[in-house]
Amino acid sequence: MTRLLCLAFALAGCATAGPRPPLQVPEPVAGALAEPQATASEATVAIVIRGDALQETVDRELPNPIHRESGGRLEAEAIRGDLRLEPGHGALVWTLPVELWARASLGPMRFSCGIDEARPHVDVTLRTELLIDDEWNLATETTPGPRQWSRRCRVSFLNIDVTSMIDPHIARAQERAARQIDEETARVDLRSALEQVWPLLFFPLELESGAAAEDRLRLLLRPEGLRVAELTGDQRALRLDVGVRGRFLVTSRFPTSPPAPLPPPGEVPAGPFLLHVEVVQPLAPMVDTLRSQLVGRTVTVDEGVVRVESVDLRVTPVGLAVGMSLAGALRGTLWALATPAHREGTLVLEGAAWTPETITAIEDEEIIHALDGLLGVVDASRWPIDASGIRERTLAALRGFQTPAGVGVEATLDPDTGTGEVFGSGDELVVRLPIGGSLVVSIDAATVAGGL
Repeated sequence: MTRLLCLAFALAGCATAGPRPPLQVPEPVAGALAEPQATASEATVAIVIRGDALQETVDRELPNPIHRESGGRLEAEAIRGDLRLEPGHGALVWTLPVELWARASLGPMRFSCGIDEARPHVDVTLRTELLIDDEWNLATETTPGPRQWSRRCRVSFLNIDVTSMIDPHIARAQERAARQIDEETARVDLRSALEQVWPLLFFPLELESGAAAEDRLRLLLRPEGLRVAELTGDQRALRLDVGVRGRFLVTSRFPTSPPAPLPPPGEVPAGPFLLHVEVVQPLAPMVDTLRSQLVGRTVTVDEGVVRVESVDLRVTPVGLAVGMSLAGALRGTLWALATPAHREGTLVLEGAAWTPETITAIEDEEIIHALDGLLGVVDASRWPIDASGIRERTLAALRGFQTPAGVGVEATLDPDTGTGEVFGSGDELVVRLPIGGSLVVSIDAATVAGGL
């Protein structure tokens, strides 16, 4: 085109054509670069039933001796030991050891069983299966287990089998205990409790204090479902793990999500716990970097020299718009679009290309090709993202989170982060980094419930 202009003005000389008029390039429309959906994963809420708390209940409800025979000739007692609990094939197994002793007298003669010798004993067991229907109604089904005494306790001269006298009392107590467990469970309105707690999980939890509100880290659970995961335990405590499926975020932003209705219990576990940690990247430092690299840079075109005077950035729904104001042989603001991305710990702008409106306004492929060197500077720019620092800060915040008595938080985060996702609006971008690890919230059932 430049050559055609020179021919058209050959009589007066090419220079008399005058400078190009300022370029009129429509500006890209600002808007939000869409926030991607975080990957769903699963955290654990562990409801811990301490053995000593249950033992206190047994001591209160079943004081020793649990049965006594006291007559003129015969004395006998059944004495229970300490409660043992353990998981058993998806159920809770209660074991209460019971020992028996007896003593009889006939005149000067004395006969005994379990005195100055090993006492006959039996393990009284109950098996409680947890049942939760699709409406979160909680029930238990408790069945007494068989009883097998280690040996019989007989007082032969009276023709009395003391074991046969005591065992029916223990059997009736065993059946009463089974009914009582199921009746007490039926009084628990699990659904109402969950319906009160569930909406609270949709609100951000403040993890830090002291700093300005816009700088503090917050935990957003974005829950999607719950499932009863596993019942485990040992001599000290039982642990019921409840899996919380969600899209877990740690951010300094104020994101909100409307509470969803309580879903039915889930069955299929989500993937391993994944925490999406967000790092806010303001546009101002990015603009400063690009200005330091581009302002004053020159490009030679047929009409002369073009110089970059200033640089601007703008978030749009299709990427980050880079505006370059030019002076010299070309005047006006050109716009390019690039895709912000997270690569190897840095924020980069990939695939910078002039907008179609810019190409139309210039109308010269040679000039466009000459200006493409400016886009190379954009592609080569880098902004480090401090993944290690935000990880340590997040871990400290999670571990130091203030919880009520009886509630604890255990968190681990892997040292490495994956490739982050970038979105944003207004004057900032957000880099969302996926970090593996674990999050377990432990609830001491006795402390939180105030007793069993």
